[in-house]
Amino acid sequence: MKNLVAMPPGAIFAASLGLCTASRIIITCQKNGWAVKDLNIKLDYKLNLSEYRADAFRLDIELQADLTDEQRKALLAEAHNCFVHRSLKHVPEISLNLKIT
Repeated sequence: MKNLVAMPPGAIFAASLGLCTASRIIITCQKNGWAVKDLNIKLDYKLNLSEYRADAFRLDIELQADLTDEQRKALLAEAHNCFVHRSLKHVPEISLNLKIT
């Protein structure tokens, strides 16, 4: 396994939040028949290295679409409703089991 390069787990975790948010936006626009020309999401996260975890996430969503203010608010609310976002808002229970043979 020489010269193996892997994406760090933290980056994969952050990317899942961005991908999930983008999916919710795309699905909502398609479901409502809202024409979208382009979607870009810039995601940054703040690391807490002393506790080895992320402290904050920031998603800047740029959408090229002709939407009313009401539609924009509905879309933003739906973006907050992605699986990853909802899971992060409520600390999930994690059970670890280790079997050594």
